[in-house]
Amino acid sequence: MKKKLISCFTVVFSWVMIFNIMLAGVVWVPTSVHATTQATYYVSPTGSDSNPGTSSQPFMTIEKARDVVRTINSNMTGDIYVKLKTGVYPVTNTIAFNETDSGTNGYNIYYQADTNANPIISGGQKITNWTLHDGANNVYKASVGTLNFRQLYVNGKPAVRSRTPNTGKYNKLLSWDTTNKRIQINASEYSSWGNLNQVEMVVQKYWGNDYLRIGSATTVGSAVYVTPQSTEQTREFVNVNPQKANNQPYHFENAYEFIDQESEWYVDTSAQTLYYKPRNGENMSSVEVYVPTVQTLVSIQGSDLNHLASNIVFDHVTFQHSTWMLPSSEGYIEIQSQQYYNGLPYKQRPPAAVYLKNGSNNSFSNCTFSNMGSVALDVHRGESNTSIVGNKFNDIAGNGIMIGVFEDSGTHYNPPYNPTNGDAVTGALINNNFITRVGQSYYGAAGILAGYIGNSEISNNEVVDTPWSGISVGWGWNTNPSPLQNILVQNNHIYNAMNLLCDGGGIYMVHYQPGTQVTNNYIHQLSYSLYSQLNPIAGIYLDMGSKGMTVENNVLSGTSNGNQVFVQTGVPSGDNTIANNYTDNDTIENSAGLTSSYIDVRRGVDYNASVSKSATASTYDSGHPPFYAIDGTNADYWGVGTAGLYPWHQTDLGKAYIINQIQLFSRAGTSANDLYRKNFEVRASNDPTFSTSTLLDSQGATAWPAGEAWIKNIADTNEYRYIRVIKTDSSTFYLNEVIIFGREQ
Repeated sequence: MKKKLISCFTVVFSWVMIFNIMLAGVVWVPTSVHATTQATYYVSPTGSDSNPGTSSQPFMTIEKARDVVRTINSNMTGDIYVKLKTGVYPVTNTIAFNETDSGTNGYNIYYQADTNANPIISGGQKITNWTLHDGANNVYKASVGTLNFRQLYVNGKPAVRSRTPNTGKYNKLLSWDTTNKRIQINASEYSSWGNLNQVEMVVQKYWGNDYLRIGSATTVGSAVYVTPQSTEQTREFVNVNPQKANNQPYHFENAYEFIDQESEWYVDTSAQTLYYKPRNGENMSSVEVYVPTVQTLVSIQGSDLNHLASNIVFDHVTFQHSTWMLPSSEGYIEIQSQQYYNGLPYKQRPPAAVYLKNGSNNSFSNCTFSNMGSVALDVHRGESNTSIVGNKFNDIAGNGIMIGVFEDSGTHYNPPYNPTNGDAVTGALINNNFITRVGQSYYGAAGILAGYIGNSEISNNEVVDTPWSGISVGWGWNTNPSPLQNILVQNNHIYNAMNLLCDGGGIYMVHYQPGTQVTNNYIHQLSYSLYSQLNPIAGIYLDMGSKGMTVENNVLSGTSNGNQVFVQTGVPSGDNTIANNYTDNDTIENSAGLTSSYIDVRRGVDYNASVSKSATASTYDSGHPPFYAIDGTNADYWGVGTAGLYPWHQTDLGKAYIINQIQLFSRAGTSANDLYRKNFEVRASNDPTFSTSTLLDSQGATAWPAGEAWIKNIADTNEYRYIRVIKTDSSTFYLNEVIIFGREQ
């Protein structure tokens, strides 16, 4: 019926108008039939499941409230509310909802924060009783029993799994020995670390990364050959994509010997002990330290396509602390977008903290998903009219939002998929979400990853700081018929994506997608990292099989290789409509990203607040203005090549932020020297003239290590608008990039 509507109106209306008319019938935010309430229950971590569930006598667990709701929801006369009071709701086993938990007669069941409450559904376990282990290096320890984990969170912030080289720097392997199934590296980059079977080699391969547990290492002259443990050794050297190549970046993780910077940690499972080097200002007698212990916190899953879990709404709820331990027992070989390889010729789907399957009209609004060990939110299959609106996603190990089928577990990479039984996800609305710092462990992840979905809208989202693509839509790399059609990717604001890997874009599209429109998006500041392997990156990237799409009226600027729209070799030029894309257009830029009703979604989340803002300096060399140090690219730098009195670089964040972390990257290349990496201060002020200022941190007469980032965690909790990096001597000064992580209050 919808196809006939499009056919009839094409001669009269533009494609955009027709697409919006069509979407109006299939995409909607689940709402109640009437604004009536059938029942309201209350839950508090300090309550009791023996209570009646009133505001003064609340239940203690969400599971108890769910079970009570099951007794009254078969023929609903109004919405049912479960009000969650402030506190942490610990999850030891997945909180599971099924078809018996559905809203009926068009009414919804709400799991919603009580007035002014902050409920947190957490799969974490708190670690206490810290003692000083190494006073000289300020390393503390705590007993963790039999726990094992891949993430650690201190005072709500991710800590750094111990690594070498340190954050911001990577080694480069020499070659892959495919005959003997091992990897050649420089001998200077390896040592005989303790607990070697726990150490992991993390290798970046174009658009993904792998975790390889070390089995053994052999020194031959000036080289070391690293042999992975047997499971990933077999899989790594059979899997062909992403390709293996000489000089690919890598680092090692997970050894006590790697702890040499603030925030690094290591868990020795044999000694059942966790070690941690605190950040500046952290008191280990009062810090809150959590480790994740549960893979999926909440699931909403009907039994099958005839028994759907529907009309369930989560509103103003925080989800935190999921885990995924498979890489610690099998390694991790990525194919693309965190889909991983588990043996020829198969792939697997990663787990999620919140998982949906076989349902309709389910909704997540105004929620927070943070500190996750894999995917945050997964809408897998058999789902229609799912609404994901006004949420924030931050510090996610994998994908932020993952939606639709890619392949079933145990199938080939690109099997035909075109079901007619309702198995495909349709009618989804992903709108006004703020997504930052996804892909923190699995670099090939996206802010929003959509597979085989249809008749859906991805609009007005803000996606920032992703190692690979901001938004990815499609799967299959061919033109076979599939559910992929009539997708509207519109008015999204994406910046500082592709900040580590290559072969992707701000928006990445693949497969035949008739009726799909990519329009009015604002994408900027995409750059090859210093370690990128130089496959194409672009504002919008159309990969193999891309066909039937319209790409128009987008603003695409600040890509280091100049690609606005990249069309992969082999995609016929007439298969897509590409027109009227710009490098600057105020109307498009101002309408992209979060709308005015959702602008506060960013509040309370640390993100890159400096990229593409404004900058000034005491002076600068011709061709190297101060903006180059905050443009999100490594293509150029700000610099003062003539010695002068206290040269400085100043960033105007546009508004005041609480500054969480400062990262400085010095000028790269053979011309760099120690002068650029010592004797400076980082100061903050709310006065652009810096007549008064606060010292945030400094570097003395010893230069920070060449090739590494200067990273400082800031303990000051005041808000500042201006950040100045100022030399304390009269030498020359160069900064490749200044990154300021802050949060709006």
